[in-house]
Amino acid sequence: MSTTLLKEVGYSLSNLMDNIEMGQIGLPDIQRPFVWKNANASRKI
Repeated sequence: MSTTLLKEVGYSLSNLMDNIEMGQIGLPDIQRPFVWKNANASRKI
């Protein structure tokens, strides 16, 4: 069984951004509680 990862939507990107700015759509905080040092981060890429 395959899982659908993407789906077509009927609104524009600008509409989506407007809804986020007005608080009608919320985005979760996904930043980790730590930040990689530049040297460590570059090794992960």
